[in-house]
Amino acid sequence: MKRYLTLSKGIRNFKALETFLGGRVDYGWPKSLRFKVLTWGRKIEADRGEQLSRITGRGLIRLEDGFFAYQLHPSLGSPRLSLIADPVGIYYDASRPSQLEDLLNQSAGLNREQLARTKGILATIKEEALSKYNHQSLCRDQDLDQAHDRKRILIVDQTFGDRSVYYSGASAQDFKAMVAAAVRENPEAQIFAKIHPDVKLGTKKGYLKDFLPDNVTLIDRDLNPVYLLGQVDHVYTVSSQVGFEALLLGKSVTCFGVPFYAGWGLTDDRRTCERRKNKLSIEQLAYHTLVDYCLYVDPVKDCLCEIEDTLDLLKQKEPMKIRHYDKIYALGLSFWKRCFMPFYLRPHVKKLRFIRQVKSLSRATSGAAVLVWGYQHEKDVALARSKGYQILRIEDGFIRSVGLGTDLKRPSSLVIEEQELYYHGSKESRLESILARQTFSPSILQRAEKLIETIKQSKVTKYNVGAQDDVLFTRGEHDSRTVRLVVGQVPGDASLKLGGVDCFGDAGLLRFVRDQFPDSFIVYKPHPDTISGNRSKASVPENLYDVMLVNQSIIKCFAACDAVHVLTSLAGFEALIHGKQVFTYGMPFYAGWGLTIDRHQRKERSRDLSLAELVAGTLIFYPHYFSWSKRAVSSVESIIDEIRTDMEKNVTQNQKSGINRWWTKLRYFKEALLY
Repeated sequence: MKRYLTLSKGIRNFKALETFLGGRVDYGWPKSLRFKVLTWGRKIEADRGEQLSRITGRGLIRLEDGFFAYQLHPSLGSPRLSLIADPVGIYYDASRPSQLEDLLNQSAGLNREQLARTKGILATIKEEALSKYNHQSLCRDQDLDQAHDRKRILIVDQTFGDRSVYYSGASAQDFKAMVAAAVRENPEAQIFAKIHPDVKLGTKKGYLKDFLPDNVTLIDRDLNPVYLLGQVDHVYTVSSQVGFEALLLGKSVTCFGVPFYAGWGLTDDRRTCERRKNKLSIEQLAYHTLVDYCLYVDPVKDCLCEIEDTLDLLKQKEPMKIRHYDKIYALGLSFWKRCFMPFYLRPHVKKLRFIRQVKSLSRATSGAAVLVWGYQHEKDVALARSKGYQILRIEDGFIRSVGLGTDLKRPSSLVIEEQELYYHGSKESRLESILARQTFSPSILQRAEKLIETIKQSKVTKYNVGAQDDVLFTRGEHDSRTVRLVVGQVPGDASLKLGGVDCFGDAGLLRFVRDQFPDSFIVYKPHPDTISGNRSKASVPENLYDVMLVNQSIIKCFAACDAVHVLTSLAGFEALIHGKQVFTYGMPFYAGWGLTIDRHQRKERSRDLSLAELVAGTLIFYPHYFSWSKRAVSSVESIIDEIRTDMEKNVTQNQKSGINRWWTKLRYFKEALLY
């Protein structure tokens, strides 16, 4: 087995590194005499690794992110999908050779197979709008979308102190020179300047903002780079990867530093590198950079893969679900909720605090928010809003766990809202906004179709409780009567108060269905929480239904019925996935899109959706997912795989004793503190 040694804590904590390198990584002290030293790029702390390499005579490997590396952004908890491990130098250091520079200098052209492969890769990048980070908005920009007949120039900012700037031979003065040249050389053009994503997220500073002239339009929205580059004709950069992406899209590029893609006859270079003698095509540059130089890992299978596999994962990119905050004050959360909340919030906030009341808070500064579970503590929420705080609301997601939250099962998905929560029937949520306005790409719809089949085959639901093998009544016993499933809800549930409209409870819903369909066979399925004893129960007269199903899973209930009737229950959405006719008597999030038979309408929901579009918006774009086994941000598909594994292992949902409940809470709380 290959052995590696590092003195960097950051590298030591990189969980997938051994998968990328195919060997054992030791920290601090070698466990074998045969090892290579790992450092991260040309960071200052890499000097220790360089010294160790010189002293021991062992080879040095410099690591860096690959060029198409994240489904979202690393600061948002997204795992690294691509890595560079360079034994010669590092690609952005123009002061000395790198493995990439050697590959490009030695390239004699591509064979037919390599050329076809490269063209396929470039087509995917362009068609799917893929980049290094893929959290950016897919929305368009008002300034860029205005009709124009002038040439458009884009000036690219970078983060202050970026090592790629220094090692490209440039400095802050080159950014000033770049702006001056762009304005001077393009007197009739529209000129735009784009800040770096890390600057937008508030984690770093940039170079350009303080000295842009008035005739340069600053773009501070975190736009998708492929969309952005599609709106311009020429790009000015010092050493940004955006220049490389511009070349891949066929744009002309001027470089004021010496990035890895300069010096090969493809760019207008204001600095030179004498070592770079070869003249390349775009396909040669792309093939050697993306195929030969980078490593790729499939995070689900935990194995090396090809760039095409990684691009397939990046095609599943989802829009950033909430923006980044400087401070989030989590209001009135129970000890239990504090045990899992940090895992979801820390990727989105610099500082997280738990508070009991709002009155002690001073007026809000920029980037501050108060978070509350559901619609609790509304007086404090009103006070926080009056002090200028953004209000965030949080709730369980739609595919949650194997077992109930009241039985201390940590959620594998949550929704975090900057508007109203999805079950508010009279105000817009981010989910309603997605369903009303999002354009779903063919790849997302294909993913949603596959997801629908996975859910149907795996029989996964929100809680995944109830016996899967119990035999229900057979339809033959009831002749040709239509079997109607009426799904109960917890009395006082917030979704009934805010989206119930006809909030007449389980008994009222059963009575209404009985009156509407007197000849049908009515099956009543109470909510699992009312059966488990963890919440208040509501008595329902037995004459309102023909059969009550208590222990069976909701999937078994769907299989035995012809139609499903709900107030606002998530079971209505699950029934749609399983191909059932659904009647709604409130205003759940899935009503009003042409897929259900609705007692009420909401004029804002005027668009007809396919089931795939509804599933894409609801399960892919809207919730946040977290894997408790991997301690990492996850996807809906990965969570379903984990839940299916737990179900196959027959994970129990038995209620814990009082002592065991507190012991479980303390253990989870400790994990949250250490996260």
